[in-house]
Amino acid sequence: MDVVLDKPMAAGKGRTLAARETVIFGKILRVRRHEKHFYTSIICPAADEFSRPSIVELRSEARFGDADEKVRVIGALGGYEGKAYRVVDKDTGETRMVTPVVHFLDFVEKVAG
Repeated sequence: MDVVLDKPMAAGKGRTLAARETVIFGKILRVRRHEKHFYTSIICPAADEFSRPSIVELRSEARFGDADEKVRVIGALGGYEGKAYRVVDKDTGETRMVTPVVHFLDFVEKVAG
């Protein structure tokens, strides 16, 4: 199956998702504020009764919900490379560099439904 990255995908009610956007559905666990941003933790439904639910955190400039509120939102994926550091493989003794990638989600808009 070919994936076309620059082709918008339907997000419902006339809205299409741009590249790097995703729909998140779940219940708000908590909202915290740090400096000029709000950070909203959302617990998503588990895939089945034996798996753990995912928890994601969205950064926004304005508060978009309160604890225990069910929401459906669009978030934009973002990230950057952190500072590289050396690690030693315990089995081989080989030293190599690891560059961590820090991911985040920015709030785009709240979706009805």
